[in-house]
Amino acid sequence: MKTIHVVAAVIADRDRIFATQRGYGDWKDYWEFPGGKIEAGETPEEALRREILEELDTEIAVGEKLTVVEYDYPEFHLSMECYLAHVTEGSLVLKEHEAARWLEKNELESVPWLPADLTILDLIRQRVFAAPGTEPFMKIRRFKETDAEAVSDMIRKTLQVSNSRDYPAEEIAELVKRESPEYVRERASRTHFYVAENEEGIIGCGSIGSCADKPEESGLFTIFVHPEHQGKGIGRAIVETLEQDEFALRSKKIEIAASITGLPFYLRLGYAFKNGIREIGEDHLYRLERFRIPEEQQGRPE
Repeated sequence: MKTIHVVAAVIADRDRIFATQRGYGDWKDYWEFPGGKIEAGETPEEALRREILEELDTEIAVGEKLTVVEYDYPEFHLSMECYLAHVTEGSLVLKEHEAARWLEKNELESVPWLPADLTILDLIRQRVFAAPGTEPFMKIRRFKETDAEAVSDMIRKTLQVSNSRDYPAEEIAELVKRESPEYVRERASRTHFYVAENEEGIIGCGSIGSCADKPEESGLFTIFVHPEHQGKGIGRAIVETLEQDEFALRSKKIEIAASITGLPFYLRLGYAFKNGIREIGEDHLYRLERFRIPEEQQGRPE
């Protein structure tokens, strides 16, 4: 039996997931998670971003892999890699599907699903919908000019509450003064800046841009999570979004200047001390790096 390898996106937004209705073929009118075939040379994540852009005119950030579904249809075997994702740009325009719906937890079985997609509904209930200790109803999107004041307020609050444990009061005061709405807008104008928000408003932010004179390298900047929402996976989600931005995808290496407060978090995410230097810099920040291409493979011919 022929095997078809595909990838599917479980796109989450607040307390809902996105489902689409097929408009063609033997399974016309059945519902599915959007996605498609993995082309030669693509990673599953690359294939998923391409498929959603082609089918829904929308850019997404691909998160954790939820599962791989192995299912036997009458004519073929389907191997479907399923990833959690969220929208970063666009409005999910239907270009190929017959219809689409945002489904809440109690609506998951209100539509007739394709058999393979039906098998992951229980997993979605467990993993996607507001598990204890996670941030419910959170999404990450690109920064808008009107966000500047809210982002500034959130950063200043985080500095005063979280970073003040590791830095003297006078240094925190200088940083709080610097992080004005104007400073936020200036940083956003030369980087790709993202915000995390829930029903209360903006609760986190982060940005990525090129390193000076090194187009093959990129840097992470301005990563903050509001003190009341820390420890709920928001910081990790922001970093994962930044690592899938175009700046990161064309880079061999990503760097970050980490605060004393943030150092343990970045080490857990796989960042390491740049050039093995563990000493803190004169600006009271640690230099960290992470290679997207293993060092031993860089510069080798294909």
